[in-house]
Amino acid sequence: VESAFLENLRKVMPFATEDESRPILRSIFMDVSQPEHYLVATDGRRMTCLNTLTFPIPESCLIPTTKFLGWNKLAGPVAIGFAKEKKLFHLEAGPWSYFTRLVEGSFPTWRQVLPSATGRRRIMLGDEDVALLKKILPTFPGHDSSSGLIKFSGIPGRLTLSGQSPDSAGWNTLELQHSRYEGEPGQIGVSRWFLLDALVAGFRSFDFEDDQSPLHAVDGHGGQHVLMPLRLSEDTESKAPGDEQPP
Repeated sequence: VESAFLENLRKVMPFATEDESRPILRSIFMDVSQPEHYLVATDGRRMTCLNTLTFPIPESCLIPTTKFLGWNKLAGPVAIGFAKEKKLFHLEAGPWSYFTRLVEGSFPTWRQVLPSATGRRRIMLGDEDVALLKKILPTFPGHDSSSGLIKFSGIPGRLTLSGQSPDSAGWNTLELQHSRYEGEPGQIGVSRWFLLDALVAGFRSFDFEDDQSPLHAVDGHGGQHVLMPLRLSEDTESKAPGDEQPP
């Protein structure tokens, strides 16, 4: 496979769950069931899929997320193998030869999660604002809340970001001067930590229908991302992470 396989693998890994009791969602799904092959990961609240490569394996499989596969020093010419009878996945990268046991089970029907139509509202984050968000979000008001809630509010031509500390009745608002908003005026809440992962993975444009619908992003290179919103009502804090059902 192309050496970009390792980069793509590391891109989707953050979107798999860390919950050891859910081994299927703690895996990367290599989907070769259709002509366009995908790497897919989800934790039930967000999902990322990439389809830039073709995989030389006979059928779809689930690869467990491991520290070795996520190691940023892993590089070089890449080859992968698949031993169905032994339930093993084999990767060779540079001087390394790595085997891991495949995860058994059925991955969620992830294609059904992808929106069939473009949302009426769109957030388009400029590179300058992406760099700013990566810097300020870890300490922006509300970073110490259980949900890490932030709020995007937009009218055509203007987009703002707001955060609220648990002990504050008001919102702290920042205008994103290098970003754009299109469509009907609206607002939506998301987890700042999930947004940061999406930004690191290269997603910049997010469509959504309303404040209850998922955000859908594309990266222009075959990648898609779906992110469930957070409620903007007062009971946002009472909903524990993980209460959402997987797709």
